[in-house]
Amino acid sequence: MEKEKSNNQNKISKYGYTMISDYFFRELAKVAGSGPGMLYLALLSYCHKGKDIAWPSLKTLSRDLRMAKTTVLRNLNILVKLNFIRNISRNKSDQYHKNNV
Repeated sequence: MEKEKSNNQNKISKYGYTMISDYFFRELAKVAGSGPGMLYLALLSYCHKGKDIAWPSLKTLSRDLRMAKTTVLRNLNILVKLNFIRNISRNKSDQYHKNNV
């Protein structure tokens, strides 16, 4: 007789997964520390469908990581300085363009 699958196995999770290269663990975690490392992972989780651009707000990152906005900004600056992320702008043509990482 076959075993019945539990209800948990039939449900599809609303969360996906993020693949991380070994380079991250060998270099970024060693150089930058755990704060910027967790922020980098959070940014990767916002890159959807194979894209390498994420636009979460500081408020969203702060809430997800349970960090103050100033700590998120400090860690973003560390990641930019170490060339793990870049600042980019979009919609420069309008007067309210958004700058994000």
